[in-house]
Formats: sequence, structure tokens, C-alpha cells
Amino acid sequence: MIKPLYDIPRDWSIPSKNLRSLLDALKADMSEARIAWDGSSETLKKFLVENRIDPKVDRRYQHFFVSRRHTATTSYTWRGTNLYQMADKAELPENVNDLLWNDVLVVNQFSISSSSQVINTTDLIYSNCKVLVFLDKTYLGRAWCLAECGQYTRD
Repeated sequence: MIKPLYDIPRDWSIPSKNLRSLLDALKADMSEARIAWDGSSETLKKFLVENRIDPKVDRRYQHFFVSRRHTATTSYTWRGTNLYQMADKAELPENVNDLLWNDVLVVNQFSISSSSQVINTTDLIYSNCKVLVFLDKTYLGRAWCLAECGQYTRD
């Protein structure tokens, strides 16, 4: 049985100081599987889905996560933003103590049955936290990115 998405992600986060190490561990495993990872969310999602990996509960990666609500979330395009760019920003002095929520890393990618599951989570994800926005040439043309910004600025 597939759990509703809104029951899963809101109480899991990645301490900023752990993001780069988590990405490096995922990259090493992808390399072992002969997947050249460029840091994109699309390639990572494919790997996670094909191997049925939910990083926050997988024994190889779970130590990078904490079971606490996030203090910051990310808004970005999956094609235009390299997750290592997020690690760079997470390591800045003003962000180093944040607990991050990132969709591809926190949400169990192989349990999503429809986009409506994701849409129903925006209130939970974007309220009472800061949003780290990663702009690229396509960001303002993506409806989902605009919805994230709208949700964040609503309150």
C-alpha cells in the first residue's frame, strides 16, 4: 500500500552540514552501479526509483537525516540546479545551522502515485521556514516553482 505523501516528509530533514556528505555517498553508490551522476535531481530520482531506495530510512544513508521538522526548504528546477550547488549554499555561515527539506532527498520517490499528493503538501513544506531559491533560466517559467514562491509569500 502506498502511503500518502503528506504522511511522510514533514518531520524529516537533513542538517546542512550533512548535505554534501549525503550527496557524496549517493554519488559513490551510483558510480558503483555505473551511473555517471552530474548532480541533477532527475538522474538521482531515476536511481532511487529503480533501486527502491528511500534515503532517509535506508541504512546506508539514514545517518545523514534527522527526524525533526526542517527550518529551511529548497525551490529549484530539477534540470537547472545541481544538488552540489545546494550543498555550497547550505555551507554558508547563514545557513550552516539549518535543517533542510529537499523533495528528491526527503520524499520517498517510488511511493508517489500522483502530482496531487505533492500539491497537497505545500502548506506544510513552505510554512514557518526560510526558502533557499535557486534561479536558472527556466525557473520563472515553471508553474511548480511559481506555486512554491506563492505559497511561501502567502503568509
